[in-house]
Amino acid sequence: KTFIVPRILVVLGGVRDLAEHEETAVSESCQRLRIEQRLVSVGHVPELTSKCIKIVEAAANVGFLPCALETCIKTGWQVQEGDDQLHPPRMPLHVVYEIKQLSLR
Repeated sequence: KTFIVPRILVVLGGVRDLAEHEETAVSESCQRLRIEQRLVSVGHVPELTSKCIKIVEAAANVGFLPCALETCIKTGWQVQEGDDQLHPPRMPLHVVYEIKQLSLR
């Protein structure tokens, strides 16, 4: 049986939570387009918006996206047991370099 991918509207987060009027706009768009609204995460590590777009695009190109969506739908969009422990949170990497002398021209 072939799984038909439902219509998808991807709204990527940024460095802040959505304002109330932005949440309303997303909800209204989903209702107008007859798209079920779901909040999902592509991982535990904050990523650049362009990288998130590439993740969704690559998943679609290799056929992973339909399988992942089908699994989400069949499981009622529940987080699978232990998924949150697969990759422990990483400490941020900070690089500090001391400049002994600086010349601006």
